[in-house]
Amino acid sequence: MKSATLLMISCFLMFIILHHMKEVEAAPQQTKGVCELADQFPGKCGKEGSNVCINEMQKKEPEQKLRCQCFDHPTVILAWKKHICKCRYDC
Repeated sequence: MKSATLLMISCFLMFIILHHMKEVEAAPQQTKGVCELADQFPGKCGKEGSNVCINEMQKKEPEQKLRCQCFDHPTVILAWKKHICKCRYDC
């Protein structure tokens, strides 16, 4: 009788422990979002366009690790050439 009671209590405790572990594993993890910046700057992108954009955008977001793309603006207004920088960072 004692062994049957001990077995039932052991099974009950194991069930509670395993159930609690599943709840802990299923807890949602906080993930960072991705923020995006875009701006226009004078001149063309050139061969190092992404680096040009990173340097220009670091002035706006100095503490962020930026990933940038550079696009030459398709239209020229008043003979001014421009490029567009689109950057992303974890926020």
